[in-house]
Amino acid sequence: MIVTMSGEVHVQIHGLLSAHAVCSCGWCGGRRHLKASAEYDAWEHALRTPCSVSFPLINPCAATTVVG
Repeated sequence: MIVTMSGEVHVQIHGLLSAHAVCSCGWCGGRRHLKASAEYDAWEHALRTPCSVSFPLINPCAATTVVG
């Protein structure tokens, strides 16, 4: 029996000009200046593996607000 690990991928924002895609299967994308590039990494990971894209794609719990 073959067991494939699947997870749910989302984008985490770490302040201004810093975001990356993360999956619950353990995969982590590289840091990106553009949020759209991190979103692309998340979709690409979901297409290449049995993982799915979370909804919403941008995780509101992981997002940080910039004050000032």
